[in-house]
Amino acid sequence: PDLDTWTAEAPLYQEDSNLNLEVPDLLQLAGDEYLIYSDQRDDSRQVRHLVSDGSGGWEYPAFDALDGRGYYAGRSAGPENSKLLFGWVPHKSGAVDSGRSRWGGDLVVHQLGKTETEELAVSLPEMIRTETSAAVALNVASSGEGASFDSGNVSLVGDTSVMFDSVSQLTRIELSIDQFPADEAFGLAFKDPSNGRTARLSLMLVKTKSGFL
Repeated sequence: PDLDTWTAEAPLYQEDSNLNLEVPDLLQLAGDEYLIYSDQRDDSRQVRHLVSDGSGGWEYPAFDALDGRGYYAGRSAGPENSKLLFGWVPHKSGAVDSGRSRWGGDLVVHQLGKTETEELAVSLPEMIRTETSAAVALNVASSGEGASFDSGNVSLVGDTSVMFDSVSQLTRIELSIDQFPADEAFGLAFKDPSNGRTARLSLMLVKTKSGFL
């Protein structure tokens, strides 16, 4: 309250390595304290967290990442029972995973929660889950040879596709894929009927020395 007379407190946390804990954020969640930070190292650039040990110290949990590589600068906001984490994911050159990360990207919002072992975790925000909980019927607009649709299940054999009619309301997609071919690509395309622009998501298994990813 008095900006003329004040005393600096001891550091909340001091890292032993040369890691810079960028964009730190201290939060309390259901009685536990967490310290969120962004890892600046190029090989592990993502949002991570520390867990309070209850005696003034901090510990690295067994799994400390709050999203995949590229999610960055996460900051929390909102009441404790619905606290959200706001961060961003950079665009990639060429719009492919192997492309170089560029400065700037898209906002990604998670809801913060705790695991059974008291570690921090993220999930789809409950307000979005509730808003998009009503089932929406998918009507087939067209399909290629080798494509079939039955009770919400699509079967694609060979180089083919299926297209659904536009959905006018806000919704979300839950997707599971069976029998994904290891040597073929699979993807989703979303077309804006008002301007014809299309966004595409391509999925492909990558063969490594230990198997397929």
